[in-house]
Amino acid sequence: MQNLNEVENMGLGGAAAFVEAIALQPTIYWKNAAQQGLAFTLNPKLLYRGIGAALVNEMGQMALQYGMTGYIKRLVAGDSTIPMTFPEELASAVAGGAFVAPFASAVECVMIQQQHHGRSLLATPVHIVRKFGAKAIFRGLAPCAIRDGIYVGCLLGVTPVFQKYLMEEHKFGLSAAGLGASLAGGVIVGVATCPFDAMSTVMKGDIERVKFGGFIDTAKKQAAGGIPKLFGGVFWRTVNITGTIYLANEARVRLGPIMFPDKY
Repeated sequence: MQNLNEVENMGLGGAAAFVEAIALQPTIYWKNAAQQGLAFTLNPKLLYRGIGAALVNEMGQMALQYGMTGYIKRLVAGDSTIPMTFPEELASAVAGGAFVAPFASAVECVMIQQQHHGRSLLATPVHIVRKFGAKAIFRGLAPCAIRDGIYVGCLLGVTPVFQKYLMEEHKFGLSAAGLGASLAGGVIVGVATCPFDAMSTVMKGDIERVKFGGFIDTAKKQAAGGIPKLFGGVFWRTVNITGTIYLANEARVRLGPIMFPDKY
């Protein structure tokens, strides 16, 4: 990624996110529904309610994650032609994910409130700020930052390295290596981040703070609920994360040379 500048990395991330957001939006709804105790549905009007916020979220989030991670990688690598070490790749990606979390948290709050109340994309944040104050738009930021640090660490740190390893050491083809790396990364990240994702989701769903207070209060109440609360929606989250990592990694590998042929 350090071969592209920040704007190019953001363009690549945005293009990848558009495809995965449309394809995987139902898994987001099912995951959120499971975490909040809502009924399962196949109604497309419900599954794609809030798709505007979802597209803003996914495209903006991944564009910023690609841009920030690429920038940090270039800072770490400098002018050196020596490939970055795995710890350097991983640390750069984790930092990139955590730095972008405020944007992701705010847009996810709007999307979840839309799914609850059906207000428009513009009316929802206005309602939140007017009724609960500007700070409420960032509700659930701490667990979101932890979640996104782990997620982007895998997406842009672990997956490319593991894909390269499969290709060089086990002679996997490009597609097979990408699929294998995405499946392994998706399962690990889907499970590892689920408690933090669940905390972020229930805090945003309960913006009135009727059931959940801050980070510590929410963590205690989720833990008291045992596995069902800590890992609510883990199946759909794992499906979504695996699909996202696969599509984003394919875009990085395949769209990059098409969009920026002079950089490859």
